[in-house]
Parts: sequence; C-alpha cells; structure tokens
Amino acid sequence: MSADFPEEESLKGLSPTHFRSSALFERTFDEGMSLVEECARYLDGRGRDESRSLPRKTALLYAGESMRVTTRLMQAASWLLIQRAVQEGDMTPEDAMSDRYRLGARETCLGKREEGATLSIAASRASTTCSSASRQARPA
Repeated sequence: MSADFPEEESLKGLSPTHFRSSALFERTFDEGMSLVEECARYLDGRGRDESRSLPRKTALLYAGESMRVTTRLMQAASWLLIQRAVQEGDMTPEDAMSDRYRLGARETCLGKREEGATLSIAASRASTTCSSASRQARPA
C-alpha cells in the first residue's frame, strides 16, 4: 500500500479539516466521482448487454452484485459530497460527523453470498470493471 501512497506516513496526523483542504482530498474526490461515472456507464451499457447472455442463476447473482457495487459507490460519493459541503462552508464539521453521514454498511460492502454460490467471470465483471476504473483514473 505504501508503494501506491508514498505520503502515507504524513497522513497519520492529518485532521479531517486539513484533509478536506488538501490536494489528496481533491484527488480522492475527483477519482471517486470518476469511478461512479465509469461504473454507471459500464452497468448501463456493456454490462447490461453482456448480462443478457448469462444463465438465469448467474444473471440473478450478477444483478445482486451490480446493486451492491452501485449502493456502495453511491454511499462513497455521498460521503465525498458531504466533505465538499464542509470544505465550502455549506455544512458544519459537527453535522458532517453525525452518524447519518458515516460510511458504514459493512454488510453492503462485503455482501452475503449464498452458500456454495459462485459468480462466473462474466457475473463478476461489474466489480472488476468498476474497481479498475479507479486505478485507470489516477494521474501518472
């Protein structure tokens, strides 16, 4: 992880206020929103087309996985927008730290899978494509 984020050591003492005003926040915000857009394009286009050829059970698993990914991305985008609202003075830091705006939903992120059920390569493409978009969106 430190290879991807060489400034990791300097982040340990970074307060939320300083984070929101940092270049790291701006990059995180831009990449997060790009990831949402890329995932939506895939799920509405190629992902939808490819899912039509899946067997019924796999298509149901794919649909569930797509919803899980979409839900988690929207939660992350919402959190980023809340941080931006604080940065711009539209919301107080105290309001932003309330439980209402916390990134949670561990069960959404990890998801429950049927015992013995596995996703085929085609059904797991939504997760792979959406997560690879964030790596591709990073500036060199």
